[in-house]
Amino acid sequence: MSMKYCCSLLAFILCYWLNAMAADGDHSTDSCARFEIQGQYLCDVGDVFSDTDSVSSSFWLKSTGDVPLIIVSSTTSCPCVCVSYDRDIVYPGDSVEIKMTYYIRSHVGMFKQSVLLKTNTVPHDYVWFYLHGNVLKEPANTRKKKK
Repeated sequence: MSMKYCCSLLAFILCYWLNAMAADGDHSTDSCARFEIQGQYLCDVGDVFSDTDSVSSSFWLKSTGDVPLIIVSSTTSCPCVCVSYDRDIVYPGDSVEIKMTYYIRSHVGMFKQSVLLKTNTVPHDYVWFYLHGNVLKEPANTRKKKK
């Protein structure tokens, strides 16, 4: 056998083996985790006053896949935002409440804060939730009326 023939045969075997491995690794038809957002992913809290400590909203995720939804991690857009949920694993058919809280502190003006949840779902392994509104400097009833 010539060297060229051996290399061609080896290349053919390698390509066949790689295709077999790729087909074995394709789990697109297998069971997988999926989710559905119940309700909205964006909450407009409207106008709030700067003397308010915080504003919160709840969002809901429902596990709609064949295997449990796993919340791997969460990231917030700012240290002034906290996210909480009562469990990391959501079984098919069950839902989980995602609570997002924005601590206003001394902020005045428009705000838009977000939470990113990383999950084990396909085709996208993440979901964003948003909380936005406007912080006013003082309550309307304390402003001096013009005569």
